[in-house]
Amino acid sequence: MYRAYPADTRIAADLKKTVMTYGFQVQSVTPDANQFPTRTCVKFTAPLSDAPDFHASNWVTFSPARPHAAVVRENGGICVTGLPAGSSTQM
Repeated sequence: MYRAYPADTRIAADLKKTVMTYGFQVQSVTPDANQFPTRTCVKFTAPLSDAPDFHASNWVTFSPARPHAAVVRENGGICVTGLPAGSSTQM
């Protein structure tokens, strides 16, 4: 509803209350193994902050560690580039 009616303050307040109660949930994960280096994007049920002090890399941890992965905010979600092809990474 928020995406359809972004100016509706009641809907915005309901969304904020829901996020504060339940937190963010993953809406979709889109891997792109055909790109080099491989890339995966994650969208959430609520938009991420547009604040200048928001750093997407603070929201992601890897197991096993992936020191060369790049983490960026993109299109309201988080995208990770530089994952090793042919292996699994828990984020």
